[in-house]
Amino acid sequence: AVGPSGKIDAALRSIASALPAGRMSVSARQDRNRGELLPSWTMQISGPLPGSEFSIELTGPILGQLLEDAIEALVTLGVDVPEPGPTYTPVRASDPDPFST
Repeated sequence: AVGPSGKIDAALRSIASALPAGRMSVSARQDRNRGELLPSWTMQISGPLPGSEFSIELTGPILGQLLEDAIEALVTLGVDVPEPGPTYTPVRASDPDPFST
């Protein structure tokens, strides 16, 4: 199984590969809400489309969900985003050395 950080890395790579001339930024900050520190993520993506430009800004508490929403928004705009997949797969659970797929 691919862990959360592996899925996030794969989604970021998929978006970046679909937008070679685009720009993407992801930032996090801590919100103080009722004395608790809660993460808040902001993702901004912009780039060229045939005959125009686009800009997407998403915010939310879960980065993985923002990435899924970003991919869905890009597909809706007609951008061909490759399916995110793991880059490394362990050979065996007892062998920590991964190999590239």
